[in-house]
Amino acid sequence: HLSLRRQRQMCIRDRNGLTLNSGARYVGSMYGDNENTVAVKNFALIDAGAAYKVNQHLTFGMNVQNLLNHQYVGTCDGTTSCYPGQERTLIGSVKYNF
Repeated sequence: HLSLRRQRQMCIRDRNGLTLNSGARYVGSMYGDNENTVAVKNFALIDAGAAYKVNQHLTFGMNVQNLLNHQYVGTCDGTTSCYPGQERTLIGSVKYNF
């Protein structure tokens, strides 16, 4: 099996300070152990976000990772244990430039 990791992003900005972004991540099938006996399926995830620049100093942002809450195997530690990948995650931010 060949594991491939690919990422694409798109960003749209308007004149009023609003920025919208989205991205897709793809990870090809792989093995979860050193002996290559535990096959892990490929998966694709979609992320999205928005930011609003209030003025030259202050920006508020919100990002969602794994927007569709896709269930996938994130990692394995040998032949006995595999663990789920990250669920939908919402991340807020406040940025202040001095």
